[in-house]
Formats: sequence, structure tokens, C-alpha cells
Amino acid sequence: MDPEAIRALGRRFWYAWTVALLASLGAVAAALAIIGPDDAWLVAVYALLSVLFVGFGVVSLVLGERLNAVGQVIAATGLAVVAVGVARDYSDVLFWGGMALAVVGSTIGVWVDHGERLRSALSG
Repeated sequence: MDPEAIRALGRRFWYAWTVALLASLGAVAAALAIIGPDDAWLVAVYALLSVLFVGFGVVSLVLGERLNAVGQVIAATGLAVVAVGVARDYSDVLFWGGMALAVVGSTIGVWVDHGERLRSALSG
């Protein structure tokens, strides 16, 4: 992401983004309080990371970086699936499936952000 483009978004966007992110984090905290899984702290970590990745995806989308936004949302989905897997007593399918999604989404994001440098470094 281009730092100048991020600065150009303006305060109104960042206020709305912060309010939406805080509301989402509050919803995650409320859901964890209601459900009350055994390892609530671990579920909370993955759920909060998922919300943050969605927030990063929104910023990427606003900046016009659609593929990066898709990667962020895929990673967020993977982290949410891991959170559900942990809440359901470490279901292997959910845990490893979520981790695979998180890796794929993160790989897309890294490729979008650093792909040109990787291609030039590999080509010599």
C-alpha cells in the first residue's frame, strides 16, 4: 500500500473505519462472553485477528487494490474458521482448513505487495 494514498483517505474515512472496527471487536467480545468456550482467550485472539484482517481488506479495497483486499478477506476467513475450530474443541478439519486459508490469503497479499520485487530478484 502506498503511504501517500493512505494519508489521502482523510479523517472522515479513518473515523468511520475505527468506529466500524471497534464495533466489530465489541461484537466478537460479546459473542465470546455469551458462548464462553473453554479456551476463550485463544478463540478471542483468532477472532480479533480476523476482524483486523477484514479492516485491512477494507483499506485495500478503498485504495483500489482489489486483489490485496481479496487476499486479506481470505486470510480473515481462515482465521475465523480457526477460531470456530478452537471453540469446538480443536476440530482438526476446521483448524487446519482455516490455517490453509489464512496462508493462501496471506500469500496473495504478499504477492500483491511485493510480487514485482520477487519477480525481479528471481529473474536475476
